Amino acid sequence: PEQYDMTDSGSMQHVAQICRNTGIEIVAYHAHKTDFAGIDGAALSEEQRLARVDICRRQIGTLLELGADANYGDHAGFPSLIAALTCADRVDMYEILELLLAHGADIQQRGHNDYTPLHWAVAERNIEAAEFLLAHGADPNASTGIDDCATPLEEAEILGLNDIAEAMRKLTG
Repeated sequence: PEQYDMTDSGSMQHVAQICRNTGIEIVAYHAHKTDFAGIDGAALSEEQRLARVDICRRQIGTLLELGADANYGDHAGFPSLIAALTCADRVDMYEILELLLAHGADIQQRGHNDYTPLHWAVAERNIEAAEFLLAHGADPNASTGIDDCATPLEEAEILGLNDIAEAMRKLTG
């Protein structure tokens, strides 16, 4: 996409068509390929970095509005919601998650190790992300199909994340 004017609707439609035709993972691309350094490799100011983050988020939203698949298949195990969760240091991670969910991303999509996004958040000890996913309908009792077939609730208990484990128990009765 560097060769396209991402502020031009025609270019964005062309990129969206490429995404639909080739299965490019929009969130993974933007989350991991967005360059937050200046042209000369120098660090950006906070204001410049936030402007780039805003452009990136708007591009993701535009691609989704143009029909890019929020539930793309990813052979590496990082479907859209999990790809977004791998960027926990981004200030717009929750906004990207909201965009994906608003465009039909499956809260129970499976990724690496048969993890759901909630498994991923718990494994990363990201309590805020786990609470966000629970609030959006993530199932704390969804077990993986490998290893010990653990649920996010069981993983939280194993990791000693008592607050999130208790929140999950309240949801399940």
